[in-house]
Amino acid sequence: MGIHAVSAVSATLRFSRALRFLTRAMFLSVTAPRMRAPLRNTTNSGTSYDLYCGKNARKTLIVVHGLTVQGERDPRLMAFCRALSDSDFRVAAVSLPALKSCRFERSDLDAIIGLAEKLHPDSDGKVGVIAFCIGAGFALTAACDPRLVGRVDPLILFGPYHSLGAAWQTITSRDFGSLGDVSERSDRLWLLLTLALGRKKELGLSESEITELEGLLSVYCYKPDLDKMASFHEKRLKGREPILLDPLLPGSASPDELSPAGKLKSLTCRVMMLHDSQDSLIPSEQTRLLFQELCSRGLQGDQRMLITPLLSHLSANWSWHGGDLAELLSILGEIFR
Repeated sequence: MGIHAVSAVSATLRFSRALRFLTRAMFLSVTAPRMRAPLRNTTNSGTSYDLYCGKNARKTLIVVHGLTVQGERDPRLMAFCRALSDSDFRVAAVSLPALKSCRFERSDLDAIIGLAEKLHPDSDGKVGVIAFCIGAGFALTAACDPRLVGRVDPLILFGPYHSLGAAWQTITSRDFGSLGDVSERSDRLWLLLTLALGRKKELGLSESEITELEGLLSVYCYKPDLDKMASFHEKRLKGREPILLDPLLPGSASPDELSPAGKLKSLTCRVMMLHDSQDSLIPSEQTRLLFQELCSRGLQGDQRMLITPLLSHLSANWSWHGGDLAELLSILGEIFR
């Protein structure tokens, strides 16, 4: 069989496995709230992670959560990890304590680096990384660290940022007083309430208010109560947006320290990026900037980009986009290479 025929067969098999994985992930997301907890582990340096082990797992994947108070225990992320383990991967969903508290700190970057160092010796080849939202920017920045050179591949990033400072400037420049449509209103309320939890000390929230806020955010994905969220914002947060939207709280790292911008030229691993064209948090222009910088690596790297309304982080938009779906499956197929 010629080299081109072998390549075509391999690509078809990867595509097929990616389709089975995505179908499984969407199915599991329905039952995710009732999903059993995975095995909990902790590294010697204190990084916690959830371990999902496939029956014939040889390849290890690290999954990095986004800006969510549930972090690695977000039901959607658990369904995603479970589907990966069902596809014969060993999956480590890392816990980033600062990000779960809606703070941007260097310790979370070190947690990703340390976990990749720990898991690399036990993986068949390099450790893959799949990351979402703010966590995707963290993961890409971590991959640029000299300690991970030659240890991670591929990186599959959903909604990453190029510059945390620029992305945050876009977020804070929006008119948060306008409600917009239901989806936009929901996203804005979620963001403000999520940030309020991370800034509870600065806001002087009482214990009962913190408990109420945690309850509203813990069910946001599945049973959001927009009226209660709006009421909480009106009574306790309205007019306090300057505190909510300030990323440089005590203990925070500088945005440049947590940004991949300007650090990508020496990166040699594959980087696959997917971004929701209607992302209400990080604009898709951030992925375009990443792609442009990654292309400057020349032949030493491989990068692909898909900006589509098909997927919003872990949630599927079941509108039919045939070409986008094929590209999505092709990108996901990189983890099966």
